[in-house]
Amino acid sequence: RSADFDNCDYVALCDQDDIWMEHKLARACSELRRTGADAYSCNSLAFWPNGTQRHIKKNFPQRRLDFLFEGASHGCTYVMTRQTARRFTALLNAHPVDTARLDFHDWLIYAWARANGLHWLMDNATTLRYRQSETNVIGANSGFAAVRSRLARLSSGWLSSQACRTAECIGMADHPVVTRLHRFNVTDRLRLAAGVRQFRRRPRDQLVLFIACLTFGL
Repeated sequence: RSADFDNCDYVALCDQDDIWMEHKLARACSELRRTGADAYSCNSLAFWPNGTQRHIKKNFPQRRLDFLFEGASHGCTYVMTRQTARRFTALLNAHPVDTARLDFHDWLIYAWARANGLHWLMDNATTLRYRQSETNVIGANSGFAAVRSRLARLSSGWLSSQACRTAECIGMADHPVVTRLHRFNVTDRLRLAAGVRQFRRRPRDQLVLFIACLTFGL
């Protein structure tokens, strides 16, 4: 909310435990200039203390409303123009209470940008090594334990509450999808299940969301 961007051209998010590849910033800034995009994200390489590594693909084709249900990628891959950062700062300062209720502000950045018609570039490049440990808030979504954790989040209503709160922050509180998430009766479940292809980018996530809508909830 108080960061000074006057002396920079681009703003990048950074987590202290991840490793940037040498070309990370150069690649992001080059792609932002080349495409005229307002913000950028990319894929990453998850790695564990035992030496295991796994590529994490996030740049599946964007969907009409995916930003209401997920972020662009790991926040530590985000890079944006100074103008975009300033506009987002204005949102945070205009709605300090509402934005503080969100668990993941990188998701909010993506949702706000998409809702306002900004050009978000999802690069196919992998420029960050994403450290995995017991203290990861979300992590690489790998293995049975991670799947169980995410299913527990869905059944607790976490996703729907975060989606609704995000929608309120970006001026979409009255959108029909958000209204259905609030009510979540039988008809709403069926309507939401029918629209999951517009809510998540990755086909596997669309399937999980479809099942969640029809069974235990969001």
